[in-house]
Amino acid sequence: MTRRALPILTLWIFFDLLFKAGLSAAESPPMGQATTQTIAVVAGTGFPKDRLTLDELKAIYLGEIHLLKDLWIHPMDQRENQPIRKKFLERVVKMTRDRYIEYWNQRLFRYGGFTPLFKNNSREVIETVREQEGTVGYVWLEEIRNEPGIKTLLILDDP
Repeated sequence: MTRRALPILTLWIFFDLLFKAGLSAAESPPMGQATTQTIAVVAGTGFPKDRLTLDELKAIYLGEIHLLKDLWIHPMDQRENQPIRKKFLERVVKMTRDRYIEYWNQRLFRYGGFTPLFKNNSREVIETVREQEGTVGYVWLEEIRNEPGIKTLLILDDP
């Protein structure tokens, strides 16, 4: 192995483990949630836009959009054991879990930056978008009914 390849391999292993971190500690979804098909993309009421397009959302989750109206945007991802994550990756990012991890490993190595923040479940996503300006996340639509301080940016129904 060359001297240059070792840091690259170490970095790849580190970020692969980072994306897998918390898998066993994460909570399982509430009863009945797995059958829900509608994803809501949410942010706090102070988020600089009222709506996002699917292309804008994808660009945010791929680290291509960092700022909206001079506000740093922080996407939030859910843990791997959450059924919503797989559905979100397929529908929005159009990547498998493994390809998404590989994408971020390459992006971080080449350009640096920050990956989406991980939350253990939708409740944590809701609380974070309400409290931290510039955060955006995804939850099941039924989980945000009657939630104050939340703005729905996009609804993702099954095609």
